Amino acid sequence: MRYIKHSTKIKTNDKIAVSYAQDKETSYDTAEAILARFPCENPEAAIREIAESIPSEDRRDVQGLIAVPPFELFRFQIAWENGEWTPSCEPDSQFDIAGDTANPSMFWIHRFYQAWLTVEQLIPLAAHLITSSHLVNTGGIGGLEIATCKVDEITLLPRERTIELAKEAWERDTAITEMIFGKGVSL
Repeated sequence: MRYIKHSTKIKTNDKIAVSYAQDKETSYDTAEAILARFPCENPEAAIREIAESIPSEDRRDVQGLIAVPPFELFRFQIAWENGEWTPSCEPDSQFDIAGDTANPSMFWIHRFYQAWLTVEQLIPLAAHLITSSHLVNTGGIGGLEIATCKVDEITLLPRERTIELAKEAWERDTAITEMIFGKGVSL
């Protein structure tokens, strides 16, 4: 049985931000444990310890991103692979994706991300990526949330701003549709 609960998918403290996805309960508890253990010298070992602390009957697939300002980014995952629970935590130097990584909407990030763009310049790209991803995977993607991580602060964008960004993304998508198919066609 699947359930959808519209709630935050980002947890923060004064040092890091953690996004989490897939099984809601397991991922929430995992994010809490990550907040308590990061930043650390060995992220892979920390995720392994967190995975091992989850009772076997409560283990479900979990993945997400860990941002440690100013420049550290990790993708973590605890998943059933090759008949066993496998934790991983991989660093990335530019950007990373968690969740539906095979979604065709990933085109947007691969096409437009540039390392020299500022956080503020990248916010509309992130909003467009998530909004267009929802169109392809309505059951698994939704609820736009954005956290910005700078050297000395981590901030969740206010709900009003994310609603505005989502609206702009929908309008942009409509404009692209009209450029391809002409006015009056909506998909």
